[in-house]
Amino acid sequence: MTDIFPFLGLLSAFWWSAAAGLLKSVRINTVLIFPFTESVVSLFVVILLSAIGMHWVTFFEYSLETYLYLFGGSVVTMLGTLCYVAAIRKVSLGIVFTVSTSVVMILTILLDQFFNRISFNQNIIVGAFLIVMGIIIINGLRFRRSPIKSIDNNYVAGIVISVFAGLFWSNGIFMNDRGLIESSVLFSTFSRTLVPVLLLGIILFIKKPVKVKQITVSDRKFILIAAFCTTIAMLCWHLSLKSNSASLTAILSSTSPVFAILIGLGFYDEKLKFNQIMGIVFCLIGTFTILLNR
Repeated sequence: MTDIFPFLGLLSAFWWSAAAGLLKSVRINTVLIFPFTESVVSLFVVILLSAIGMHWVTFFEYSLETYLYLFGGSVVTMLGTLCYVAAIRKVSLGIVFTVSTSVVMILTILLDQFFNRISFNQNIIVGAFLIVMGIIIINGLRFRRSPIKSIDNNYVAGIVISVFAGLFWSNGIFMNDRGLIESSVLFSTFSRTLVPVLLLGIILFIKKPVKVKQITVSDRKFILIAAFCTTIAMLCWHLSLKSNSASLTAILSSTSPVFAILIGLGFYDEKLKFNQIMGIVFCLIGTFTILLNR
């Protein structure tokens, strides 16, 4: 059974990509709608599972340090999700996933190295180098060919926001990894969903009630289905993080660009330029260089 746990990261990558594909079809005026809906759905599922298994009684037995790590990780993860949702409104799905997950993987490996004392090896260094080269190929060639005045502002903004999503997510992974030393998977997921429900709920239903009411019935269905996909992804991700190191979980989750590209090409007819394809290939080769030699 324990041999299955490492591959839960792959399942989380698939379900997050599926949620992103569904979210691409939605036209909403604020990026807060989906993170809030996803958190409400996830919170409901976690409470239901905790009640069925009577796991809720352990939620009050952890140390202060564990609570700080988990709830702090929830805040920075929420910020990463907001950046991610904003980024896919500006650039193609495959590029957002490639940039953000590459940043997540590299930074999480570094955090594991310096704080969790997980040593580097040659394969990790080579893989990280290939991923960085991939990001340079995706973005650098476009900038070099284009005069400064003609650079697509949406493209630049999308790349920058994707990087910030990766920065927030990598810190969220590290903090959740520390919290899961003592915490159960259900409580870590509970803390991950409670903070967005409270904070985003206040913002949405007090400051932006009109925008919430303007969402169409069709968009509401897509948001709800995407929220369930994200709930499954999150449970798989926390199980993987509980059973493996933060860096291995990040590595497995970084395969999400493969699924994202297939979804983007198959359902949204997204067009990738040659340099973008080559950059994505470099990122994936770097990912599997680390994964297969772990």
